[in-house]
Amino acid sequence: MKINQFWLDPYLWIHLSGIVVVPIALLGCWLALTSAPSSFSAIVEFLLIFVIGVSPILWMQWQKPFYIYSILVIAINPDDLTPDQQKILTLFENYRNPLLLLLGAIGLGALLWQMEAWAQGAIPIVPLPPILRLPAATIAFFLATLFLEVPLSVARVMLAGNANFLAAEPLPIQTIRQNFTIVGLKVNKILPTA
Repeated sequence: MKINQFWLDPYLWIHLSGIVVVPIALLGCWLALTSAPSSFSAIVEFLLIFVIGVSPILWMQWQKPFYIYSILVIAINPDDLTPDQQKILTLFENYRNPLLLLLGAIGLGALLWQMEAWAQGAIPIVPLPPILRLPAATIAFFLATLFLEVPLSVARVMLAGNANFLAAEPLPIQTIRQNFTIVGLKVNKILPTA
């Protein structure tokens, strides 16, 4: 099998591998849900966690996708991207898939609903003060959403194929600044180059 040239970009693999955080974050959400009795009905609590945990990430990935040339709190300044990296960002622009993002959110919602049911009557493993139950569950679910939706977008781009990558034009720097969510301190390099 011939490997796609742009698959050699390590940032694609770093963000694709972020999917391993999803089960850990969901476990954190479930532990928070079992930690103390809820102040709300199950449906209200589900809606609060789901809407707050999913909406910002879904909106970001649809409107201004996460800038993959960043790790934690540092990001490569768009001015320092290579033409190949700019072409990869063109693929992110061209291959946005709202249906895939929506399916990811619905899948997480189904898991959250099931976790709500499992939390009823479960023995608390991590006792939290009742006031922290909902915020902790929401933050954990938000992280699960982030670490699912970004890898889904990366996977969609990786499936675009080498021909589409080669045909893509490098995305202009100004367009990158306007169309991507760039978080963190801007630096000229994060990972060493070969």
